[in-house]
Amino acid sequence: MAETVLKDHLTAGLIEKLPLTLGQTLAPFGLLTRKDTVYGEPITGFCEIIRNNARQWRKLEA
Repeated sequence: MAETVLKDHLTAGLIEKLPLTLGQTLAPFGLLTRKDTVYGEPITGFCEIIRNNARQWRKLEA
């Protein structure tokens, strides 16, 4: 996704930025899902794992 499109979508609330820190060797990335789409267990489970880890890392950084 182009950076300008990303910024527009973030501003419009169509996507959400998760505060993840996975290491210095990785390029920035994000998880993109559509709000009006129902996803199967593999996708929702993966996203939940990432979000839970982000919450834990955020607490450690505070």
